[in-house]
Amino acid sequence: MPFTREQMIYKAVVALDEAIGEYTGEKPRPTFALRFCLAYLFSQSDGNRLPYDEFWKYLSYEGHSGYDVDAARYVQGTRLRGCRNAIMRSVGMGETPEVFEAVARGHRRKREAALAPDGQFRP
Repeated sequence: MPFTREQMIYKAVVALDEAIGEYTGEKPRPTFALRFCLAYLFSQSDGNRLPYDEFWKYLSYEGHSGYDVDAARYVQGTRLRGCRNAIMRSVGMGETPEVFEAVARGHRRKREAALAPDGQFRP
């Protein structure tokens, strides 16, 4: 059974959220997979490209001269989350606590089995 538009958008947003590194503690980095997610989300968006370009730009953010590593990481995470929120708005996702919890749940589910006991995939 094919995925719906909403399921695909949800999965792409979970991937962006995971790239921010809040759940893994890893430093965000640009990858082809993220570029694909951004391109897909943009194709489903209201047409404002700025948050997509900014998200990509801040994946490689190292800070300004004089920033220590922790400060640069804080600024990077804050800007990436702001871009993620703008991207979510541009594809029609709400910014309610329930939506953010569903996105966070997407990370936890990935660590669990991708298939339900009945063998069906659960988005």
